[in-house]
Amino acid sequence: VMPEMRAALSLYGLAFYLWKTVVPLGLYPQYVMAAELSPWDPRIVAGALAAVAVTAVAVLLRRRWPAGLAVWVCYAASLLPVLSIARVDPQQYVADHHSYLATMGVALGAAVALAMLPGRAFQAAAVAATLALGALARAQVPVWRDSVSLWTHTLAGSPNSVVAHNNLGESLAAARRLEEAIPHFERAVAIKVLHPDL
Repeated sequence: VMPEMRAALSLYGLAFYLWKTVVPLGLYPQYVMAAELSPWDPRIVAGALAAVAVTAVAVLLRRRWPAGLAVWVCYAASLLPVLSIARVDPQQYVADHHSYLATMGVALGAAVALAMLPGRAFQAAAVAATLALGALARAQVPVWRDSVSLWTHTLAGSPNSVVAHNNLGESLAAARRLEEAIPHFERAVAIKVLHPDL
């Protein structure tokens, strides 16, 4: 993978994980990188610019708001081992579970910001956030109900995932649904032949 692609994907990852934490919609266990993905893809460029912008704001406000820079540095440092600058997984370029540890500081910063609101505003914001996050968590329950539902959902977001096709095939086969399993095994093999690096 080209150095510029590694850098672009790493900056995109910083923005992606922050965005998915703040707006946890369209979540999938795996996001597969398209073979033709370019560092100049509009999504990659937008994410990279967002990461650079957040970094610039945190640095500029470091004297007035040092906690902001501290949270951002801890966030970026925690993600470093899974960003593309350190590793490139040809099967996926980001994954929701990579953000669990890194976003703890972001959550703490958000909680402190909420606590600084006046009494009634704090209570209203806390209740609204709890209800919204509860509803979003409830929507994830059917996705994680069992392996079949999990990998079926994954394929809805990443139809060319070798891992998802293979795992869904295995889950269906384990449930004795062999006729449904076979096409997923065949698709996994076909993708692997086209992209032997996966």
